[in-house]
Amino acid sequence: MDNLVSTYWLSYREKINNRFPEYYKYLNPPASEDEILHLQTVLGYEIPVEMKDLYRLNN
Repeated sequence: MDNLVSTYWLSYREKINNRFPEYYKYLNPPASEDEILHLQTVLGYEIPVEMKDLYRLNN
């Protein structure tokens, strides 16, 4: 999970937590690998690595 998209999302998430903690609780927990595989099955194609990484951080 070492890419620019993940880095920016983690920074954004931290800012939300620091500035608007009442909204931070509304971020979904990470998606499981099974959930990501299910999404790809439903879509019918493999999603990009960066998108998978985002789902692994917050679904």
